[in-house]
Amino acid sequence: RKGGGGGGATSDFMQIEQDRGISISSTALQFEYDGKQINLLDTPGHQDFSEDTYRTIAAADNAVMLLDGAKGLEAQTLKLFDVV
Repeated sequence: RKGGGGGGATSDFMQIEQDRGISISSTALQFEYDGKQINLLDTPGHQDFSEDTYRTIAAADNAVMLLDGAKGLEAQTLKLFDVV
């Protein structure tokens, strides 16, 4: 969980990411699921770090975007659809 609710994302390994509860840099995670190899790219959602997100998504062959239902579609999120 993010946002000061304890825990944090596994990919948020920098102290500042853990303190602020946000991703600051992109992180690649790899794991196996149901006999398939999954490559997960965790990118920053905050607009201050959006350039890293754009570069990561542009380099990927495919993308699945997970959105925060409580926040809905924010302006920064809508801009990412142009990249994908």
